[in-house]
Formats: sequence, C-alpha cells, structure tokens
Amino acid sequence: MRDPLVRRLLTGVILSSLFVAAAIRYFGLDPSVALSFLGASFLFVLGLIGVAVVGGLTLRWLRGRRSSISAAIEPPSDDAPTTRSGE
Repeated sequence: MRDPLVRRLLTGVILSSLFVAAAIRYFGLDPSVALSFLGASFLFVLGLIGVAVVGGLTLRWLRGRRSSISAAIEPPSDDAPTTRSGE
C-alpha cells in the first residue's frame, strides 16, 4: 500500500469505525442513532460533491466566456503603422 491517499482513506475508515463501535459499546449509544448519523453524513458529503461539481462547471463556463470576450478585442498587431503625436 504505497499510495498515501489509499492509506489515509483506510486509516480514516478504520478509526471512525472503531470510534462508533466504542460509542455503541461503552457509552450505550443506540445503534439506530449511529446509523442515522452515518446516513446524514453520507448525504452531506454527496451534497458537497454536487456543489463542487456545479461550482467547477460554473467557473469553467465563466473562464470560457472571459477568454472569448478577450479574443474578440484584438490588440493592435506589430505590423500596423503607428502614429506619433506631434510629428
């Protein structure tokens, strides 16, 4: 397991599972409460992923519009004759 992201994911899953198991066993937490918390946190993470996707697509769209606007306004080329004031 050389990939640090996989190692962090597995470590997080194992530690959070041990935390929930300890809360159920030693503190008398109702398992239905733990499952409802797990479901709510899962939905929250899915919602954040959705917001990130929409935000990324919006930023890509806005950057595309800005580049098309800047492409429409062409700077003067170097070959164009320039006029100097006073001559």
